Amino acid sequence: MEMKMKKNKTKDFSQYGSFLLSDKRNVPFAVLEAFNALRTNLSYALSTSERKSFIITSTEASEGKSTVAINSAIAFSEMKSKVLLIDADMRSPVVHSRLSLKQSKGLSGLLAGFFTSDECIQAYNDYMDVIPAGEIAPNPSELLASLAMKSLLSEMEKHYDYIIVDTPPCNVVTDALVFAHETAGVAIAVRENYTVHPMLERLLEQMEFANVKVLGIILNDAGADGRAYGKYGHYGKYRKYGKYSKYGYYGNDDHPENDQASHG
Repeated sequence: MEMKMKKNKTKDFSQYGSFLLSDKRNVPFAVLEAFNALRTNLSYALSTSERKSFIITSTEASEGKSTVAINSAIAFSEMKSKVLLIDADMRSPVVHSRLSLKQSKGLSGLLAGFFTSDECIQAYNDYMDVIPAGEIAPNPSELLASLAMKSLLSEMEKHYDYIIVDTPPCNVVTDALVFAHETAGVAIAVRENYTVHPMLERLLEQMEFANVKVLGIILNDAGADGRAYGKYGHYGKYRKYGKYSKYGYYGNDDHPENDQASHG
């Protein structure tokens, strides 16, 4: 029996906070365990690739991909792995505000040749660095498709164990697809009771057509008891995408996770 996922555009997520794993006192145990599982499964997925970088994206806005990217980076850093988080959402960036970092010197200026990587990298903790998106660029797709982006990823992979790239939603713009081949692949964040099947199907077909490796699908904002996560494998018509892994769930019934400005 196929489960329908109805888009809930009227649900007000602004009343809830966004969990950050660094805020241990306020993060529910279920969220911590979910990201531990996500970290483990991503590690296995990346172990067969020579690349250390990967993309986290979504089908459209407000599915939580930026918070998933941030918390995944924090989770890896807590294992004392050297991690770089790159905010490649140069259209509607939120990483710098979520982590209380400066925005002015970031990816847009770096790729345009205005700054060096050393000028743009900011430390979040002892093991995690961040390159914010920088100033809003008029040509983000062109910048991400440039040789400068390819060179940046290659250079950063010499210094970091994991490089996580947060991109705009793929069904909105194609920014992620223009450089996905320079990474190990793409993980897709979907939101429980929000993401609709046709949008996810469209994105998966785009990835398949572009020959982009899909590392997995991350179910976000699932029930704390894990029942929603268990049901994820039973989306009838998506069984044909069985090669795509499901990693876990994030969130609970009382505090749905949400990116600031509803753009993650």
